Amino acid sequence: MLLVPASPSRYRVERRVLIVEDNVDLRELLALLIGSAGYIVDVAGDGNEGLRCVAACRPAAVVLDFSMPRMDGEEFARQLRTSPRGVDVPVILLTAQPRADALARRIGAVAHIAKPFDPAHLLTVLARLTAPARAEYDS
Repeated sequence: MLLVPASPSRYRVERRVLIVEDNVDLRELLALLIGSAGYIVDVAGDGNEGLRCVAACRPAAVVLDFSMPRMDGEEFARQLRTSPRGVDVPVILLTAQPRADALARRIGAVAHIAKPFDPAHLLTVLARLTAPARAEYDS
């Protein structure tokens, strides 16, 4: 029996999450919540700072606010997809914007969570996205 990883490009050794959120209090709350679940957390206050973090740390997932100064979530997501270190990083859109489902599809987010959010739901989504790829058996 041969054990082969299902998708080596999706396998992440570190469970590192980048939070891109302009609200300082919410950013700190998210960092505390996600960090207490065992993740390594990086934070950014806007899209420009977030892109620099992606280049430096290559997160396993990004929790992204939509409405931010300087560079909003949509522009961040567009530039993330053209970055070699960010092209396959899943994005969770966390927003109070109406029609979050349509916004998430437009920016290529794999999930959207409405503000105010359920912390347990956010952690469940992160766990699914950052879990090592399941092994497939070839007999």
